[in-house]
Amino acid sequence: MRSVVVHYHIFKNAGTSVDRLLYESFGSSWSTFDGSDPNQILSSGHLGAFLTSRPDVKAVSSHQARPPLPAGFDAVPIVFLRHPLDRVESVYEFVRRDPSQPSHELLSRLSLPEYVAWVLQEGPGSVVVRNYQTIHLSKASFRTPHIYNAKADDNDFNEAIAFLESIPVVSIVEQFADSIALLSKQISERILPVHWAECRANVSASRTGNLNERLEKLRGCLTGSQWDMLIEANRFDLELHAFAEKRLKADLLGLPNPKPI
Repeated sequence: MRSVVVHYHIFKNAGTSVDRLLYESFGSSWSTFDGSDPNQILSSGHLGAFLTSRPDVKAVSSHQARPPLPAGFDAVPIVFLRHPLDRVESVYEFVRRDPSQPSHELLSRLSLPEYVAWVLQEGPGSVVVRNYQTIHLSKASFRTPHIYNAKADDNDFNEAIAFLESIPVVSIVEQFADSIALLSKQISERILPVHWAECRANVSASRTGNLNERLEKLRGCLTGSQWDMLIEANRFDLELHAFAEKRLKADLLGLPNPKPI
């Protein structure tokens, strides 16, 4: 079977950095694949048809493609997860900076606490920081006519975990260098030699400190009830991230894969 890298580009999960590495390694054999509608969701069948039509492509990145991996290909998947509460301020800062984002005008008027309040009220587009990683890795995106209305349930969480268990490397943003070292080994063994060094693109200058410091900063500007509600709104993603941390640690140590929580 034809070998190909498939990067599931989850919004604000170091995807721009991964794409840069893919472009530097594959050049014109790397491509993006997304629909004309920014809210479109693409199945594995769509991705498989694209790859069949483009025999020159050895690596593809997509914001809109969803698992499972396309049938008929020896695919090396790239999936980066991120602590879901750390994504909140990252998404907020990015959308405020980028006028092309659908919620830019609204978020440019909101403080971070006001943004969180809007998220907890399930404002249009706030799904991107409410269990979004679980939604992205499951069928949840396909159950509603619009991604804004998607919600994750227990079945979606189990499906996302099963997908992560099935792939050779589960990556996390907080350990980017370790993650790309494992990914480059997989790609080198199965497709072509790559030598990836840490590369970070599209990182906000205002995002300083370590993960715990950033989470404490966010918690400090919210009420206790808002913090608790934000945790509940991301309970699947928190479990997904905890599993990914254990999986990456086991992979780095050469240990058997851990069981889900």
